[in-house]
Amino acid sequence: RNIGGQVNALTKYGEHDFHLSAFNFFTNNRFNARDFFDQTTRAGPTTFALTRTSDQASVLLDGRPIVIENPVGGKDPLTRTQMGLTVGGRIKPKDIFFFFSFERKDIRARKESHFAVPTVKQRGVFDTGDTGFNNGGTPLFPASIPGNAIFSLYPLPNNPLGPYGANTYTEVLPANGRGEGFSIKADHRFIGSGISRSHLRWRTMLSFGAYGDQLVGRYSFNDEKSTIPVTGDALFSSLRPKVHTHNLAFFLDRHLSSRISDSIRVSYGRTKLSFGEVRDPFLLPSSSLPDIPFLLNAPLLLNVTLPNPGPPPPAYISAASLAGQSMLNSLGYSSITQSEQITGPLGQIIIPGFSPLGVDVYNFPQSRHNNFFQLADTITDVRGDHILTYGFDMRKVHINSILDRDFRPLAVFNGLEGLSGSTLAAAGVPTGLFQTLAVKPDSSIGIHFTATNFFFQDSWRFRPNLYFIYGLRYELNSVPKTVGRRVEHAFDPAVLRMQAQQVADACEANEHNGRCADLVGALTSAFPADFEVSFGADRNDIDPRIGFAWNVNGDAKTVVRGGAGLYDGQFQGIVLIQSRNTFPSYLPLNYANFSPRSANQTYLFNLANPNVRQLDPSLNIIAPGTLNAFPSISPINLLVSELFNLPASLSLSPTAVGLDLVLPQKRLKTPYSLQYGVTLERQVSNDWLFAVSYIGTRGVKLLRLDTPDLGLNRNRVTITSIAPLTAPAPFPFFRGSEASPQTLISKSFSIARTFFESSASSRYNSLQAEVRKRYANRFSFGTALTYSHATDDASDFFDLAGVFSLPQDSLHRSETASSNFDVRFRSVSHFVWDIPAHGKIFEGWQLAGIITAQTGQPYTVNSAFDVNRDGNLTDRLNSTIGLIQNPGDGRVQLSLAPGMLPRSLLAPDGIDGVVGRNTFRAPGVLTVD
Repeated sequence: RNIGGQVNALTKYGEHDFHLSAFNFFTNNRFNARDFFDQTTRAGPTTFALTRTSDQASVLLDGRPIVIENPVGGKDPLTRTQMGLTVGGRIKPKDIFFFFSFERKDIRARKESHFAVPTVKQRGVFDTGDTGFNNGGTPLFPASIPGNAIFSLYPLPNNPLGPYGANTYTEVLPANGRGEGFSIKADHRFIGSGISRSHLRWRTMLSFGAYGDQLVGRYSFNDEKSTIPVTGDALFSSLRPKVHTHNLAFFLDRHLSSRISDSIRVSYGRTKLSFGEVRDPFLLPSSSLPDIPFLLNAPLLLNVTLPNPGPPPPAYISAASLAGQSMLNSLGYSSITQSEQITGPLGQIIIPGFSPLGVDVYNFPQSRHNNFFQLADTITDVRGDHILTYGFDMRKVHINSILDRDFRPLAVFNGLEGLSGSTLAAAGVPTGLFQTLAVKPDSSIGIHFTATNFFFQDSWRFRPNLYFIYGLRYELNSVPKTVGRRVEHAFDPAVLRMQAQQVADACEANEHNGRCADLVGALTSAFPADFEVSFGADRNDIDPRIGFAWNVNGDAKTVVRGGAGLYDGQFQGIVLIQSRNTFPSYLPLNYANFSPRSANQTYLFNLANPNVRQLDPSLNIIAPGTLNAFPSISPINLLVSELFNLPASLSLSPTAVGLDLVLPQKRLKTPYSLQYGVTLERQVSNDWLFAVSYIGTRGVKLLRLDTPDLGLNRNRVTITSIAPLTAPAPFPFFRGSEASPQTLISKSFSIARTFFESSASSRYNSLQAEVRKRYANRFSFGTALTYSHATDDASDFFDLAGVFSLPQDSLHRSETASSNFDVRFRSVSHFVWDIPAHGKIFEGWQLAGIITAQTGQPYTVNSAFDVNRDGNLTDRLNSTIGLIQNPGDGRVQLSLAPGMLPRSLLAPDGIDGVVGRNTFRAPGVLTVD
């Protein structure tokens, strides 16, 4: 059967049945299907699944072909069970009305997900994974031992006809969910002060109680558990969030006099959120920290393919096999069977061009308990032709969260000119190895702040056919406070200066070389002002607004409406949450370097690896049995003295250790938007309404990221020599140097700051048209068309799938272009038709439909290595010559013309690409229900 381009065959051949899943018939294969059956029928019934890797048709593991299952086929299963109950009534004699509802939903589902993983060919230096590496006449295995450990975490491709071609790995992942909730509401109407008939019309418009006051109480509870199959397009990134919410609110509507009424709201809300790990069966528990989740570990596989004049298949051996143990023992490794024993604990691996491995270490694991209190009062005063509305809204927010931001090491292998990311991974040389250390690695934090709003509005009936609405709102956000003043203390310049001075004095007393003379000035200049100046500088949130409605002819058939207003955003709590691991309370490091060698042993240079700490006493930085705790009372001293002075035998250069800081700008402003619009409506006959509108928005002081010291990933890697560890097991060992491109703030270390800035802006302009037909003659209809354009210079402050938050050049802001979410055309239509009854067959039947059509969103094509050498992997194309858009295959957006090399699309080394941001468009979407 042909299913989605895959060939699945159940074949009777002699006395044996064979099931070939995802067997791909390539015209240039070295054998055909008949050869395959002739060679395998002697083995008896078995299951084979072959993928084409380079020119090889199979991969041997411990001398046997690797069986690669392909789950593609059929539809993803989905079963939903939903039930609910509602009860309502009246409690006499108190005239209390109650309403209760309960609902539960269960989903059992699986989702087919696709990932880009390296082929066997790409799992070696310079794409030699399937042939072995010939180093100037010396035959070597394709990858170093740390490189083998990195690639052991990537499963082999299993779906060559998938969206990533030969690199596609397809997995069917659970997507279950369960939710239940209930709500109960009670209201009591009681006699209040009377209200005259002259004000009845106004009162009805404002939705007051019918003839008296009203007290309403409501409580709701929700409990949700679900499985997110994929987070951030990463492999092994399934999450299991749990959400519990409680909401309690009371409303009191009162009539204070015949013309004045008010509405009081008192409410409390609580949300509890946590993200649990969903362990993929491919992974093993951590070998050194088995009780800590979100760590990557897998059986260690060693690529032992050597250059050979003939065409042997690529050969792997398992480290746990007799051959693998014998080979590793000959190099001095004992009892090494898992990848983590070579790489150390890793939370995430990023090789640009392939799917990331693991959950985002900067945002997970996390949990949060939010408490929300609100007191609000709105007073309405009817005075002749004016309706005056004024009051206040006070909200107190407590955010109590745990976020182990980069507590788990992140290894990044950014490609460079002449060195692809997969080559650096095979060599065991990351361009960035990030981890946050702390004396007490407790990431819990409590944030408290209060927002108080005062507002006034007047709805003025200037004439019987002309209304004006104008008002003013003032919002005052208090300076956030953290429990125990944890972040305030970290942002205290006096404390930082004192600690830096102590370390500088000790350093100069011991070394007398002036290396630490600039330490105090370097650290204090790198940080913004104190906490209050950073987070409490904006108190000018005054928002005026004005609007009108004009009944042109007085017959309510032609109406013009318009308005404009300023709207302030909320305090950017995400900035404070992401700034929690603040130096010097925490030590956010980048210690990327070449793999150190001791005798014939080599490990990924990861301070969290117990095996690395055994290479040299000076590497005993992380306390045994912990992930990121260090036994030191001074993080500055650890950074300047101990990490800087690591022995040269470990191939560390004085500028290798980097401090990576996430900070707010000195005066973070509250974002706001100016919104404006005008609408013309026209009623035709009694059933048709036509409307045309212009709607616009201007966003100012929006949040964006900036890296003024260049990016986080070092990109100056020089490989000086390649040699085998030992002759019987010729794994390559790489020597070289790795330096930081950042300007050195101190002679003792480099620094790379990531700033949250309130400096971005956006525009949105749209022309909207609508036609509506009221239900008549068995038919109702509506359609709306929007032609719009959204532009900005920063669409988001987090990287999304295929979208970077940082600009192409770290020294310049991103240029204004179409927003990531821009949709030029969008149309939505709906209809309901009562089918005429012909006898009893069609009696009571309806036909209804919704049709939605929209153009695609823009996207940017980025390179897989750092072309302009700014430390960020955000480089764009320099040319589109030879790039074919929408080549005809619905699965393919872009392809290269025959004979074109991808490198020809990129700028010269060290130069920015000239192709603009978001200049490509994805296909449109059409849905018909």
